[in-house]
Amino acid sequence: MDVRVVTRTRDELADAIERDPCADLVTYPKRHQVTFLSAPLPPEVQRQLLATDVAPEQIAVSGREIYTLHPDGIAPSALTPWLTERRLQVNPTTRNWNTVTKLLELADA
Repeated sequence: MDVRVVTRTRDELADAIERDPCADLVTYPKRHQVTFLSAPLPPEVQRQLLATDVAPEQIAVSGREIYTLHPDGIAPSALTPWLTERRLQVNPTTRNWNTVTKLLELADA
């Protein structure tokens, strides 16, 4: 079985948290996700992704991360089909905000 993994160093993780463009909008951290990418998105893929109408969900791309807010939950998300290796053309790993901040806390322990 071929399993791909996306990793970040402690400093890269802290930087991704600090750069969160959705930080002021988060009311329920479990419905806020970060998709860590193995490489930057190809420009055309990023353009298509950001042009997709997913309201009331929100999406932002910063560096090798995609930040998403899912006010109605993850299961009914219009973004779910987008956050795959096939669509993004890079390897993604998605984690909710609680997990992301806990990983940094563990890295600092």
